[in-house]
Amino acid sequence: MLSLLREGVFEAAAIDAPFALPTRFMPLGGHAELLDRVRALPSADDRPFPSGASLLELAARIAPIDQKKPHRETERRWTQRGINTRSTLWNGPRGGAPFTVACLTLLARSERPVWPWHDGQGMLVEAFPAAQLHSWNLPSSGYSKPEQQEMRERILVGLAEFLSFTATQYEEMSRSPDALDATVAAFAAIAAAQHGRPAEYPIDGLIAVMNQYGSLDL
Repeated sequence: MLSLLREGVFEAAAIDAPFALPTRFMPLGGHAELLDRVRALPSADDRPFPSGASLLELAARIAPIDQKKPHRETERRWTQRGINTRSTLWNGPRGGAPFTVACLTLLARSERPVWPWHDGQGMLVEAFPAAQLHSWNLPSSGYSKPEQQEMRERILVGLAEFLSFTATQYEEMSRSPDALDATVAAFAAIAAAQHGRPAEYPIDGLIAVMNQYGSLDL
């Protein structure tokens, strides 16, 4: 994946993972400095990227972590709409910290433009399939387990209003929640590529979502 991203032979690519830390934990140099700091972290013994604990240590050098699960502004917006979001600085059960540091490492090593801080050919865009589905008034939870195929098929009925797919593609998305999420996430890249960088955005970034009218839903 890293080699494909580095080549940048695409207009935009969506990644379903957090691209930043909450504002108070962002370094003075902004997102670029955050990626530099993550790039300097050593990989964990059991994986080719740093541990969640190392990300918490990085954040704590910027500001005290005095909340159990701090969230970014874009995550709080979706939480207010009823979408469950993981905290990028929670390293406990189902924690978002390992997820986040893996994504930040990928961003740093890919050396591609990262939306919304930068745009251009081969830019990377943060996606969140649950938020995308919610924006389309489709089921946004209860479909991620292998046995929840009926719920995925309900989603695919609604998704057919936005996208044409073959019988083989339908079968794959019906069978695999990962395949369905990957398809839904692609709309984040489409929306960001079509509409570019917003005039204003939070220091800690944005989740890109395409609404029912084809505009960015932020």
